[in-house]
Amino acid sequence: GGYTLNITGTGFSSSSSSSVTIDGNLCTSPVVSDFSLISCTVPLTTALSNTQVDVIVTSGSNTTTS
Repeated sequence: GGYTLNITGTGFSSSSSSSVTIDGNLCTSPVVSDFSLISCTVPLTTALSNTQVDVIVTSGSNTTTS
C-alpha cells in the first residue's frame, strides 16, 4: 500500500463524487483528470498475499467492479 493507482475509463465524475475501493478498503485522495482518469493512493494493508482482489470504482451513480 501507499502507492498511486491510476484507473482509466470514460465519464468519471468529479473527485468529490468518485471513490475507489480495493478488496473493501477505500483508496484515499482520489483525483479525477479530464473525466477519463482517476488517481488515488492504495491503502496500507497487513495482508501478505499475491491474490486477485476486487477493485470497485463508483463515480456519481455508476459502479463498476474489476
